[in-house]
Amino acid sequence: MLRLRRDGLPLAEVAARTGLHEGSVRRVLRRLFREVAGGEPSALAVPEPVPGA
Repeated sequence: MLRLRRDGLPLAEVAARTGLHEGSVRRVLRRLFREVAGGEPSALAVPEPVPGA
C-alpha cells in the first residue's frame, strides 16, 4: 500500500489493487502517518507492565 502511494497512485487505484475499500486505505494510511509523526500510539503496541500489578 505504501509503495503504491509512493508511486503516486490515487487512493481509488490503491484500493482496487489491494482489494480494500477506499475508505479503509485512507484510514490505514492516516493511522500510519500519525504513528510515524508520534501523534498516536499503536493499538498493536504491547503495553508497559504496571509495577506491583
